Amino acid sequence: MAKSTITETGVKIEGLSRAMTQMKKTVGSLDALKGPLQEIADVGARNLRQVTPVRTGTLKGTVTTANTARKARVKIGGRRPRHYAPFVNYGTKRQRAQRFVKKAKLATSWRASRIYETEIKRILRKELGS
Repeated sequence: MAKSTITETGVKIEGLSRAMTQMKKTVGSLDALKGPLQEIADVGARNLRQVTPVRTGTLKGTVTTANTARKARVKIGGRRPRHYAPFVNYGTKRQRAQRFVKKAKLATSWRASRIYETEIKRILRKELGS
């Protein structure tokens, strides 16, 4: 079965890598960030569902989250018959590009940085006793 994917670069939070390295040295583990990653993925999925163009609703129903230890991922589309997400997003010669993934990413980026900031501060306060 063919599988099509939309590749958009993720939300980049300036200084996050350095903060995570320092936090790992201080706390010893980044497991505490799994909750915020899930929250960020949920926000991203909700935003993506809101901007996904709807003809039948099938594409909107394929939005899922898939997190790793350091990334919050949101997926849309998948295997046939819903492999057409890239065609809707990027367009074809007969259909204009709708760029709904970019809209969802922009709507999620500010919230993602706030979630991380709040959680890192909370963890460090707890660990350092401040």
